[in-house]
Amino acid sequence: MQYIQITECRFIDEIDEVKRFDVATNFCIRRKNEIDNVNINLNQKIKNYVDGEDQYYREIQVKSEELHSLVLDGSKLLEVR
Repeated sequence: MQYIQITECRFIDEIDEVKRFDVATNFCIRRKNEIDNVNINLNQKIKNYVDGEDQYYREIQVKSEELHSLVLDGSKLLEVR
């Protein structure tokens, strides 16, 4: 069993202070959730980019493969001559 020692206690007399603390806590939790969502979305975009599932990246990859194929065909023609 763990024990926590509280060295200093301060009682809050005004209920408004508690409400403001709750509002601040909820705001921080919301912001953390928003940041987590952005982080998840960015990680997914990076994963898609790396895996080749990103449409723009895929188009570049296809064009690169086409260009590579044309270069190979051209080099074969030069070898024949």
